[in-house]
Amino acid sequence: MCGGLGVAIDEPHTIAELLVSGSTESQAIEIDCSQGLHSAIEPIIQRSIQDASSNDSIRRSRLRLRMVNHPKRHNGVGSGTQLACAVASLMRAAIIQPKPPAPLASLTDFWSEAAAGGIDNSSQSLVNLAKASGRGLRSYVGLAAHLEGGLIVDHGQSSADQQPRTIERFEVPEDWPVLLIDPQEGELISGTRETSIFEKCARPNPNRRRMQELIDKEIAPSVQNREFKRFASGLFEYGCLGGQIFEAAQGGIYRDQRVSRLVSCLRSLGAVAVGQTSWGPTVFCIVEHEDMAKELSNELVKRENSNLEIRTTRMTNQPALLARNPNSH
Repeated sequence: MCGGLGVAIDEPHTIAELLVSGSTESQAIEIDCSQGLHSAIEPIIQRSIQDASSNDSIRRSRLRLRMVNHPKRHNGVGSGTQLACAVASLMRAAIIQPKPPAPLASLTDFWSEAAAGGIDNSSQSLVNLAKASGRGLRSYVGLAAHLEGGLIVDHGQSSADQQPRTIERFEVPEDWPVLLIDPQEGELISGTRETSIFEKCARPNPNRRRMQELIDKEIAPSVQNREFKRFASGLFEYGCLGGQIFEAAQGGIYRDQRVSRLVSCLRSLGAVAVGQTSWGPTVFCIVEHEDMAKELSNELVKRENSNLEIRTTRMTNQPALLARNPNSH
């Protein structure tokens, strides 16, 4: 399993609601969502119901799940994992007894069961959430961000390794702005296309030692000590090394020339912590001050003269919020 590095951000985010009501002779499920999401949501609901051996009443309830807000799919910001974790957490909240408080104090504890064999609550929660959501095949970064927020490091796991994955979490400076630049063009990579790229990637990762060194000696310490310049240079190098693994499939360290040009433009404007989010096409840029974020946004639009979608958000140490409607019964 590949592992990786990622951070929780305020936006874009997923908002979903689940209403459980009445009692029926057979299961009644209604899913209110935009076109294309239904096929991703229904299997998670069905899997949760099948695993709900301790609560037979859920099998006789009317379930109505409504997607209030959901980011653009396959855009490099973890929207698929956000969706899957949100639905899985809502279903778990409907199933467990007693009813959880609103809001829940800890999603990690919420997802953990009686840990055995030396597995701590955090590891058990990730395993349970991965199973329920159907995510985490190559990385637990998105799952851990859902549970805990902050900067997440997934150290990976070999196929022969039976030990729990090693996940580290670090507090991040929430006042460092993050620019997300979406060129709104290019192939959206997921599914079989994503699998084919992994099949062409360099194995084993020739840059693994240096990437691990950057995490341990540069990225994690600089986040903890608020050393922005050190963090920025370490993160940029880490992204370049990660991209090199997929050069054979992409033709470069970035997915296409458009992304490469955006990164180069931002670097020429003085930004350092720049890279491609997942498979892109979104480009991220972390800066130290709000004024820098505004200046970069304005200059990027002037120089690129194209239909870019630029969003300013922030890193967050907060996990996903799961709350019960006080008017529900």
